Amino acid sequence: MDLAIRRLSFLGIITAFLGLIGASLIGKAFTRPILRLSQKMADMESRLHVDGFSPYPPVPADGDEMTHLEEGFKRLEQRLQQYLMELNKLHRRQQAMQCMATIGEMSAQVAHEIRNALSSLRGAARYLVRYEQPVNRQDFINIIEEEVQRLYDMTQGFLDFGRPYHIQLTEVSALELLLRSSKRHATDLEAKNIALTIDCLPSLQVIVDPQLLEQAISNLLLNAVEALPNQGGCITLYGRREGNGQFVTGVVDNGPGVPPERVSDIFKPYVTGKAKGSGLGLAVVTKIMMVHDGQVELRQRDEGAEFALCLPPQRSD
Repeated sequence: MDLAIRRLSFLGIITAFLGLIGASLIGKAFTRPILRLSQKMADMESRLHVDGFSPYPPVPADGDEMTHLEEGFKRLEQRLQQYLMELNKLHRRQQAMQCMATIGEMSAQVAHEIRNALSSLRGAARYLVRYEQPVNRQDFINIIEEEVQRLYDMTQGFLDFGRPYHIQLTEVSALELLLRSSKRHATDLEAKNIALTIDCLPSLQVIVDPQLLEQAISNLLLNAVEALPNQGGCITLYGRREGNGQFVTGVVDNGPGVPPERVSDIFKPYVTGKAKGSGLGLAVVTKIMMVHDGQVELRQRDEGAEFALCLPPQRSD
């Protein structure tokens, strides 16, 4: 009996010893990845440190690996929050700088256009005052009328671009929108002998702000009219529902198109290729599409230009 007890005791001691060794190996196998992750987090925290951020106190030596890992996550979260706050400050600063740059461009453009118009008005007025009955009196009167109209159009463009748009969605006929937009420029189309085609199903209904979308189409149509020659010009107004459910309306012309070097700038405010223009027509169109959650696109064509107004499906269902 004593021999059996000694053997059992010896076997128990060996089993306990092996169990301790196994537990130690298993514990190291589990803690090694945790320690490695904690070290990587500490390295990341040191790399994220920049001037202006207060350093964190050292991690306390007491506590197990999980405690150190939890502390590392907290420190990393706080550091990332500091970075997000700094990024937000930089973003606001950049927006302010862009706003100031835009105001500067606008001021320069306004001053330039007004100075040119006033110069023409002053020259024409001086000529009419100097000569009571000049042979070309009507020509100078026409110059005065044209420059006054240009100043009016430019001022109206600035007002349209600067005012906030309060959108009022209504279900309307797409064809009626195109017809009303084309009637705005019936005189211009007739003066340049431009053939206008409207391609839209009478049954097509859309949910938009009719006045704003009509203004956007009208601006695109006016640009097309001004780009075309006096003879042989063709314009197509279209409206359709595409396969993805969005409503698309646009203007296609057979004019000279948009030069490649101007493609990236044409939608920016105060950028124009016209001798007499404010550069706000396409910027106003872009703003109108933004309040409709849509966008305006310049689509590539072999001949002429195509500007498309794209509304998302939820605005057209």
